[in-house]
Amino acid sequence: MLRNHKSTSDFVSISIHKDFLELYPIAKDAIIFFETHEGKMSLESIVEFRDALDHVMMAFQNSEDKKRCSAETTSAVEHLRRASIEPYEWAVENVLAKIETNRKWSLFHQILLIPKTIKDTQYHSLGADIKKELQAGRNCKNLKKWREGIDHFKRAYTYAKSLDKLIPDKMLYYGRLFDLFLVILGFLLAQLF
Repeated sequence: MLRNHKSTSDFVSISIHKDFLELYPIAKDAIIFFETHEGKMSLESIVEFRDALDHVMMAFQNSEDKKRCSAETTSAVEHLRRASIEPYEWAVENVLAKIETNRKWSLFHQILLIPKTIKDTQYHSLGADIKKELQAGRNCKNLKKWREGIDHFKRAYTYAKSLDKLIPDKMLYYGRLFDLFLVILGFLLAQLF
């Protein structure tokens, strides 16, 4: 449809065409990465896609005004760029939040014999690597080096998942706590009857 339309909207289609061909598969991969690894939809990325398409429509609607058209195409590309990089950052932040929740060690962990599989020095060392990669990715987000930022976020995610595997999951804790509760309840009921 765009190819047969001859007018200044050809300017729009030419300026959008290259960027969309390049960015769409990268953004799609980022969203699929997030959804696959985090097990939930990336609504923020879907909003970025919608916003990109809104700017494309505005560019076509204002195709007679090349300055506005150019601004709209630039905004559309920016939204696609965000959809290409931010899901990786969000995935890292989600893993870090899970790690923080699971790493709090307590007396109950020791009573329930849940092993502390990571030393504090090891935790801090891996945590520093994650934060370094995360910050490097954030530093590249708004620059022309955003592809490099994706690589930093992917490394941070890999490090975070490695760290997450070393920390017992709270569900194990709650499962054993429930088992202990049932044992105590059974003992008390046996005493009564």
